[in-house]
Amino acid sequence: MNTALETVTFDEAVHQAEARLAAAQVPHARADARRLLAHAARVTGARLIAIGAETVDPPALGRFYRAIDRRAAGEPVSRITGARQFYDLEFALAPHVLDPRPETELIVDAVIADFPGDRQSPARIADIGTGSGVLAICLARAFAQAELIACDIDRQALATAAANAARLGVANRIEFIRSDWADGLRGVFDVIVSNPPYIASGDIAGLDKEVRDYDPSVALDGGRDGLDGHRALLETCGSLMSQRGRIYLEMGFDQAQAVQKLALHAGWRPIRIIRDLAGLDRVLVAEPVGSRRGVRENW
Repeated sequence: MNTALETVTFDEAVHQAEARLAAAQVPHARADARRLLAHAARVTGARLIAIGAETVDPPALGRFYRAIDRRAAGEPVSRITGARQFYDLEFALAPHVLDPRPETELIVDAVIADFPGDRQSPARIADIGTGSGVLAICLARAFAQAELIACDIDRQALATAAANAARLGVANRIEFIRSDWADGLRGVFDVIVSNPPYIASGDIAGLDKEVRDYDPSVALDGGRDGLDGHRALLETCGSLMSQRGRIYLEMGFDQAQAVQKLALHAGWRPIRIIRDLAGLDRVLVAEPVGSRRGVRENW
């Protein structure tokens, strides 16, 4: 990118950057250019449209050019801006946390659907492997009376999640604890949610550059078969569930059968598999065998 800070309008800056990104075979080149210019100029996307004929000030233009260089080299927009939209909220990211994907929102939707109304709201919720805190924070906002615990083995991830909770107004609703999976949890929970690593170790090298090079490996690597996290959670969380408790686990699109078998072996009753917008299996919902709730959904 030309780093000379010449006089450039917002529309011209977007056009130049779009061409640069397209030449670098970056998908969604125009949308990415617009997002990065809005970030560099510290304006909203709507404002960017209104000021298209105005000149970009030199400091903002310099920030924009540097951001476009990074994007052309393959760095995701969310890593450049340090933020990700999730469930209509903006979450700060950091190098040590996973960049949350839209399919993880399915967990929030499922919990809300399963516990409708104040009288049926969950009393205690645990988010295991919280990362940036997206699940715990969204569920704290959805269930105003619930007690929430968010845990992660990484102290820096916990700090990022706590900062997001404070900025989004639920810091006093969530306890953040350092824990290896469920080892640090005590008491019983109505809801346990988790998006554990589910990429097989041998498949990491073949992932897209934007995932492989920018998401932390600890948040991707699920061991030899990709299911180490699911195995650990299913084997330890049963004793933590209330009589109406349910666990919600994200998984890879081709892992539903294997995760169901793990659940059955560990004493869980699978209730349903939730598919994402592409029709791929994405979330297992299960309850402990012997739960008084009973199975209402069609399996």
